Amino acid sequence: MNYVFTKNGERKVENFIQSCVEKRKKMIEEGIDTDDLIDNAAKLSVKDILLSINYFHASDLKKHTYSVLITDHFRGELTLIYEADFIKCEKQSIIDDAINKEHLAEDIVDIFENLLDEKNIELPCNDPVEEEGRHDGGNDAKIYGTEYFDLVAQVRELL
Repeated sequence: MNYVFTKNGERKVENFIQSCVEKRKKMIEEGIDTDDLIDNAAKLSVKDILLSINYFHASDLKKHTYSVLITDHFRGELTLIYEADFIKCEKQSIIDDAINKEHLAEDIVDIFENLLDEKNIELPCNDPVEEEGRHDGGNDAKIYGTEYFDLVAQVRELL
């Protein structure tokens, strides 16, 4: 299935994202939780949620619930209703292009990740917290954290 947001749905998603960002900031500032491992909410976009609907929404369901980690231990959830917040897209190519660009951008960055791995080169993170935790759990990514996601976004914009 291919879906797009209604105007109401897009506003609902934008408000959800803003709410997650604000909750994340408040929780970190007040010491309620940490953000050492998770930055999902900090980078969340309307496009991410639309991609989730198109990947995981079954045609017989009347709603879609999107869940994102706001901090390391707290989650935010958004429930979107079919026909009120999202609808079937008449122009399949619009959705296909967005999904294909996302995958292609990630694939291109992964090619460079593999080259860096072969050369045993690791790009340092600008964020000291990301750099400090980058090898936790046996992670050996050569392009990590914000640098990875920013690079994918830049490649996607070129496509």
